[in-house]
Amino acid sequence: MTDFLAVVAIGTGSAIVVAVLADLINTLVTTRTASGKWWLSRLMTVGSWRLIRGIALRLPEGRTREVLLASFAPLLVLLLLITWVSQQIVGFGLVWWGFSQFDSTPISGVTGLGDAIYYSGVVFFTVGFGEVVPASTIPRFGALIEAFAGVLTTALVIGHLPALYSAYSERERKLMTLDDGTETRITPTSLVMAWSPGADAEDLVSHFHDWEEWVAGILETHTTFPMLPLFRSHHEGQSWITAVGLLADASLQCQIVEGAQNRAPT
Repeated sequence: MTDFLAVVAIGTGSAIVVAVLADLINTLVTTRTASGKWWLSRLMTVGSWRLIRGIALRLPEGRTREVLLASFAPLLVLLLLITWVSQQIVGFGLVWWGFSQFDSTPISGVTGLGDAIYYSGVVFFTVGFGEVVPASTIPRFGALIEAFAGVLTTALVIGHLPALYSAYSERERKLMTLDDGTETRITPTSLVMAWSPGADAEDLVSHFHDWEEWVAGILETHTTFPMLPLFRSHHEGQSWITAVGLLADASLQCQIVEGAQNRAPT
């Protein structure tokens, strides 16, 4: 019975580690992210968003609600990191506990599941206190694999954040220039009139060509960084989603301007 539990523990732990690493690479490395229903990152995102949204809807409209919603994406990054790390530690811990059932001293100092998880954490973070050490071949090579997984996880997250926030800043910086020169709410009509007061098609084409590049950048970065769409604009009254809709409506109106059809507005 003990051998059966050990095999189950090794298989379960290995499956957890493989699944977490696959999700980590799918989220932070691949440029064409798969959106499977049971991906860990998707489950965490949907679940935490429903929680935050439910709390926000019970708050009155204003700064408090907006701050709560704006904090969702940064907190999600931390939550995913904590989840990826903790599951890998538990997964490797199950593997080490399973191997300890086949050998009396494969890992010196490990006598139970708690000790195995502690040892897994020490190896994952490359702390190396020395009171728990591998005493046979498989745990020694396994420790190297787990240490590599820990370094890989940390490196991927640290390397991902600068690129993520750079794309976010680029999106917001361009968005701040979308204006019709008034202090009222921007409409598609007011935007078209501000860009071309004399209905000059060349002026409209020039402006829309410029914003076409921005929209293309939105499509590219928001596909490459699947968490980027969750980051709300940090300026009050500013939203990249609203801006895309505004540009689409304004470009539609330009189809009645002679000389603008079948060009940048289209």
